[in-house]
Amino acid sequence: MDKFYEIVTGDSKAFYKLCMVLPNIIKQVVSAADKLETPKDTVLEELKAISEKQDISIELAVYLLGFESYNGFNK
Repeated sequence: MDKFYEIVTGDSKAFYKLCMVLPNIIKQVVSAADKLETPKDTVLEELKAISEKQDISIELAVYLLGFESYNGFNK
């Protein structure tokens, strides 16, 4: 992961820097969580619809859903 961040950012310590700021950001988000409005999660409903439409298991639908927009995987 550290090498990926280095390639993407050009900073050899980019992943380390991210890891160092995440605890504070997580703490801020958790403390503000009661003020946040969470939208209705429809992922399971969407996966069930995909699995029924394509006559496949939900597990396979999860796997295939991740590739749907990638080159070469479109229908």
